[in-house]
Amino acid sequence: SLTPMFSILIGAVLFRVSVNAKSVLAIILGITGVMLMIVPRLDGSAGKADLIVYGLMLIVPLSYAVSGYLVKKCSSMGTSYLQLLFITNLVSGLLFLSLNGGLPVLTGGESIALYMGGILINIAAIALMLFISGRMSPAALSFSNYSTLMFSFILSMLVFSQELSAALMVAVVLIVISSVLIQEKNDAGVCDQ
Repeated sequence: SLTPMFSILIGAVLFRVSVNAKSVLAIILGITGVMLMIVPRLDGSAGKADLIVYGLMLIVPLSYAVSGYLVKKCSSMGTSYLQLLFITNLVSGLLFLSLNGGLPVLTGGESIALYMGGILINIAAIALMLFISGRMSPAALSFSNYSTLMFSFILSMLVFSQELSAALMVAVVLIVISSVLIQEKNDAGVCDQ
């Protein structure tokens, strides 16, 4: 995920947040970990999309990075978590419906349970993000996107019997180190951005 990189760039350019070597190292380690997870699993058709598709794919991490700063700003203005939770889910839900032409047709109880479970987990994740966002910098919060990918691979091993490889273990270690680096406090006792 490029969200941490975009978050640090937005902070530096728009909010004059200083970028230190530890932040850069954290980004490099995190992106390396993500590449170790994803690149070995790409098939031959992954690189055959139009260039515009890859450009559009950059909108997702950019929007996450921007939302970290917006949520932080809204929280500091006194907007309640419930309001932020409603708005963030409404926007993402409407985007999902417009891009997919409506809701998918579900058949069978297992599909419906999976769908409803996904919705509830999404709401819980956004609620947790909103709660945490008041307690850390947007850049530090953006590193949670690495953990999302990491937990997706761990769950796919548990649920879908995907093999655990040395590259996946190294990726998890790199991602954890990158997240710890960005969370460490500096001498003033403030989390680095």
